[in-house]
Amino acid sequence: VPDKARLSFAANRDGWVRAIKDLGLQFDFVSSEDLARTKLSNEKYKVLILPLSFALSEDEVKNIEAFASQGGVVIADAAPGWMDDHCAWREGDSLNKLFGITTRPAEQREIKNAVGEVRLTDEGERWGLSAKDFSMLTAAEPNIKASGGRALLNIAGSDAVITHNVGKGWTFYLNTAFDQYPKQRAAKFGGSSYRTLTSTVLRSEEHTSELQSRSD
Repeated sequence: VPDKARLSFAANRDGWVRAIKDLGLQFDFVSSEDLARTKLSNEKYKVLILPLSFALSEDEVKNIEAFASQGGVVIADAAPGWMDDHCAWREGDSLNKLFGITTRPAEQREIKNAVGEVRLTDEGERWGLSAKDFSMLTAAEPNIKASGGRALLNIAGSDAVITHNVGKGWTFYLNTAFDQYPKQRAAKFGGSSYRTLTSTVLRSEEHTSELQSRSD
């Protein structure tokens, strides 16, 4: 894990677990080994979430791409596949293309958790979102831009919640981390921004179908 990453992996995973369960939903854990070894079943799963998945092997990337192209939804919070499975900086931009984003070169990227204004993009307005519902979110990584994808939000000057059509499926690059959710949730069930974000991306079928129609 690079020194630049200042997030808590344990708190981030706990944030995802709690946010999903708070919406009344359930999930399975899939190991890196399983994801690398076999293709994820589109018949069994509709959504794959990659929580702070900084290191991904080429086999994992290939199977993630296949899952999306065959109709799945892939959600990453921050810097998926920043490194390969040997923790070396990843070369090439296949994952950026998958998520419809542009970033700095791998060795120049950094996680900052930037606090700043949260505003809707035109696409976010078309989705009927409200900026105040996401006011507690921070940008995990500065200098992220939608490129091929469509950003729903802009946080502290960086694009966030970027959706991208991949074959029959979709990807979401959130550019925010869930490590603060457990703490906010513990204070009188706060953290509504994270629950709203999770609900938005997990229940995005109507909006993504409309996006597909506009793209066609």
